[in-house]
Amino acid sequence: MSITTKVTLEDGTEYPSIVAFCEAYDLNYQLVVDRLNNGWTPEQCIDPTLKTDYRKHKVDYTKIPRYSSEVLEKKRIKNYGKWTKRATEKHGDKFSYKNTLVDFKTYKKGKVKIRCLDHSIDFLEIPDKHINLKNGGCERCWKIQVTTDSISRQAPKFSAWFKANLAHRLEMRSEFEGWGEPVDLYCLKHKTINTTTTPSALKNNKVWGCKSCEKESKQNALRLNLKTVKDKIRAMDKLPKNITIVDVIFDGKVDASRIGYSCSIEDHGVRPRVDLNHFKRSRLVCDLCTIKHGGTAQARYLDLVESGEEGLPAVIGVMEVEVEGTSGIKVGVTTRTLEKRYLYHLKTIIFKLESRELQVYFLENKVKRKFDAFRDYTIQARGLRGELKDGGRWGGDTEIFQKKKQQEIINYIVELAEDIKSNKISELDYIEEANQFISIDFEPRDVSRKKDMSNEPIAIVGIDPKTNEVLYRLSSMSEAQSLGFWNIRSIIHDINGRQISGGLRWFIAKDFDPDNIPPMREKRTRQKPVRCIETGDIFRTLKLAEEAMRSPEHLVCASKITSVCRGHREKAGGYTWEYVDP
Repeated sequence: MSITTKVTLEDGTEYPSIVAFCEAYDLNYQLVVDRLNNGWTPEQCIDPTLKTDYRKHKVDYTKIPRYSSEVLEKKRIKNYGKWTKRATEKHGDKFSYKNTLVDFKTYKKGKVKIRCLDHSIDFLEIPDKHINLKNGGCERCWKIQVTTDSISRQAPKFSAWFKANLAHRLEMRSEFEGWGEPVDLYCLKHKTINTTTTPSALKNNKVWGCKSCEKESKQNALRLNLKTVKDKIRAMDKLPKNITIVDVIFDGKVDASRIGYSCSIEDHGVRPRVDLNHFKRSRLVCDLCTIKHGGTAQARYLDLVESGEEGLPAVIGVMEVEVEGTSGIKVGVTTRTLEKRYLYHLKTIIFKLESRELQVYFLENKVKRKFDAFRDYTIQARGLRGELKDGGRWGGDTEIFQKKKQQEIINYIVELAEDIKSNKISELDYIEEANQFISIDFEPRDVSRKKDMSNEPIAIVGIDPKTNEVLYRLSSMSEAQSLGFWNIRSIIHDINGRQISGGLRWFIAKDFDPDNIPPMREKRTRQKPVRCIETGDIFRTLKLAEEAMRSPEHLVCASKITSVCRGHREKAGGYTWEYVDP
């Protein structure tokens, strides 16, 4: 068929050539030529659908598989071999791929069961994902990876901070294993090792990392100077005129500031040093003045009578007191309030009268003499028999009277008070009463102790808890304390479960056998064990539960487990939890 061949349609339309025909209907020239040569009519070239057998195949190729089952199996096995080779190159001998061929389909479809040789557990993972993950998909390896990555990022930061802030007094004797894990710290000053301090506490809580350094810091902070002491005592407004503050020193034996003072009365002079609280407690301050003028009510009353002074404001009261279940009517005197003087023993204040010391001591002694036959000795007798909690007597048990005489006592006090107010009580009456003063009748008690060798020094041995190497052989616990090792007695006598002091274990030297050292006891915990209801697993602590059950899919958190067990939430990490009995 030539290029000049005419093309005629059924409706009589004629085109001078095939090219003209193609241009008229925007057709492909070569395609039209091929179709005309194959017997197509011009109309079928314009609209191929007019041809009855256009694009109708005799065979349905969609139902014919591209590859046979034999070829597909060979291809699967070949891909499995490539996968195991790549996985071994990536992870080495960390995982076992035994029996994984059965489950292997393709790189990205279906999961295979892989065994972690480090943790001896099986897990399911997509083959391609197993290769790409650094941990291979093992949950426990993932936890270690997260921890390791975090430590590798944080260790340089902590090391730089430590060198800049603590290297002048501490040395790290162990590797950084996380902000919450203790590190071994060696104190350059005291030559001791502390194994209980965490990096987080060092940086955020500003702890010292050495118990001896911490103790010295507290001592320095608590030390008083002369100006501070004078200001504090001046604020109390209680310093007698005969007392002068001399100096202030720090006594290392008692870890406290001691104040030196002098008394200008007679030849008292400079007295033994006392603490600041002594100035709050002691009215006279001077120990010699207290012996002479202070102490009992009788001594104070005689001092007031001789000096002609009325003393400080005071109060006399008639009260109901109760001492460990036994009650009575108490007549008492104090320069404070009755509530502060008798504290929780005081039940009811039935009557009280405010005056000066001279008058109230006079009234109290009058009452004791007049109603001496009506005393109630029940509380006193219980104390003498050792029935009270502390094994001794209650301090105010000598002025307890029978309840039936309560109103008579009150009336008698009121009557005497009226006589004092109307000046019917003269100076001679006060002097006469001083000669008839009733003192407190304390019974003698045997306070001696059985003599033995229990207070003799005990030789001790300190060893490294990791290597059991003997590091110290000391003659006494006091010597250990001077080196900065505290609570040795609790360790060698197994008190409160303590096992370590200053990073070392301690034993009594005579009982110590280097070839038979007992192992460290498991650390005690007050936490309740918890159970995961879905799995039935029981964990001794919340931390162990979190470590065992946490995964990318189950973000188990110890604090959330507590909330579930206490009924504050339903689940933690997708699991339900409950407390179990230890």
